[in-house]
Amino acid sequence: MSNPAGWYPDNTDSSTLRYWDGQNWTEHTTPAEQSEMPVINDVQPAAQSVSASYGSEANSTLVNDPMAQTGFSGGGSEPKKGFSFGVIALFAIVAIAASIGINALMGKVERVSPAAQKVYDTCSSFDTEFQLMQLSANSVRLVLTVSQHRLMDQAETEYQQVNSAEDVSAETTPGLYFTFAATDLFSCMAEQTGYTGELENLKNGDRWTGWRYEVTGSKSKGSEDIFYAD
Repeated sequence: MSNPAGWYPDNTDSSTLRYWDGQNWTEHTTPAEQSEMPVINDVQPAAQSVSASYGSEANSTLVNDPMAQTGFSGGGSEPKKGFSFGVIALFAIVAIAASIGINALMGKVERVSPAAQKVYDTCSSFDTEFQLMQLSANSVRLVLTVSQHRLMDQAETEYQQVNSAEDVSAETTPGLYFTFAATDLFSCMAEQTGYTGELENLKNGDRWTGWRYEVTGSKSKGSEDIFYAD
């Protein structure tokens, strides 16, 4: 038989009473000195039914601890501490995510020029193997490393060894193969920006409608051919 509704000692805090509604433990607590313990009647029959299976020790537990009778394992301050820690951790994660979002809104993420994006999208088919092209906020760049410049330097020697374009391959003529790929990409970039002159005549600082061309770096340090969308 279940204990009557009333205030009983909280098994996790001896200075606190927790309210038993007759069937379940509630979340309501009160200091022990402000409430009187009710007289617990008719608990022995309920204890005896469990004692028959688990022995007299179980009987004693049920009589002295109403929480054990219901299987209530929580209550008191411990669950609240765990809950508070979880809430704090959740707020910390949300705060970090919010900070990342705020940084993006404040300009940490660059907005790409539609003109530069169009050139990049159109010419990317020439850049599937070496990935030389880069896109930034308002420019497209052809970036060459020192080792790639060395490949291009050996292209002239390899050119003397081939009879036609069919003889060019990454295995037999790597310098010439790379130079053809880089030249095709550069030609596409210049054409898509609207440059109409000869590629060999394109110089650092040249301008045409909506675009500006610059070269930075060197063969010994690596270089960038940059088309800026003005």
